[in-house]
Amino acid sequence: MPVKRGVAYMYNMLTLILVACSAEPAGLDVTLHELSPDPAVSGEDVTANLHISWADDGEDVTDAVVTLTPWMSAHGHGIDDDVLVEELGDGLFTADFALTMPGTWELRVDVDDGLAAGSVEVEVQ
Repeated sequence: MPVKRGVAYMYNMLTLILVACSAEPAGLDVTLHELSPDPAVSGEDVTANLHISWADDGEDVTDAVVTLTPWMSAHGHGIDDDVLVEELGDGLFTADFALTMPGTWELRVDVDDGLAAGSVEVEVQ
């Protein structure tokens, strides 16, 4: 019986650690400050400058992992490359990428600062 108790204890402790480390879901406000070129041109480098804040208190997002995924819902695909998102400060972030075809794209923005996490989509043409 001691082995079973030990396994159960370890399972409970691991569950507690995972719950303690996971971020709470939160809403985001994302504003596309600048898209260059605007409108975006297929096959050319695009720069998106975004302001990101938490919806519940309006605080700027800082010191967070921010990912941006260009996604074309009409065709069910994104781009092949990972997008580097760089924090500029005061809730401002910049990202460079190339869209693979003309049309309506969504910029899927995911944020996780360890305490809260959120996702939002911004449409670009």
